[in-house]
Amino acid sequence: NNNIPIGKIQYDRFLDNSSGMLHVLSTAEWLTKINSSAPEALVRLVGNTFMYGIFSSAQNSGFVIMKSSYYEKSYAEMRTWESGLARDLYPLLSGNPLTRELQNAKFIDVSIKNIDARILKNTDGTTAMVYAFLPDKVTLVIAHGESTILEVLTRITTPKPQVSK
Repeated sequence: NNNIPIGKIQYDRFLDNSSGMLHVLSTAEWLTKINSSAPEALVRLVGNTFMYGIFSSAQNSGFVIMKSSYYEKSYAEMRTWESGLARDLYPLLSGNPLTRELQNAKFIDVSIKNIDARILKNTDGTTAMVYAFLPDKVTLVIAHGESTILEVLTRITTPKPQVSK
């Protein structure tokens, strides 16, 4: 969506009406609908709810947030999913088609503001995808860009203003 004001985040939900009853897709249902190759163990570990959003900046950047019930196992399953992660999510998060070079590229370890992350780079060295567990070791963010991970982290960790009465 190109109508999101710069610096804003738009959240979207995926709905299904195939059973005759409109409902929000669970994580497993959504991953099935997009023909994801995510390991079944990971799908179980991240539970039923997820969030998809777009961070509007110079280039809109999509992201997915999931909550893990077991960090170590989820991290291992994410490493397993890396071989298909770009194919599964890059077009949705970036709005661009997946290139052969990117499909064959490997994720590498990086640190983004003291957060351990795994990053996939384009042939020109720019970030194509990144994923990280936030410091709570529960929140998993998969995004098109590093700035999006940082924005999500800031919004999650910044205390909400308290209104005094």
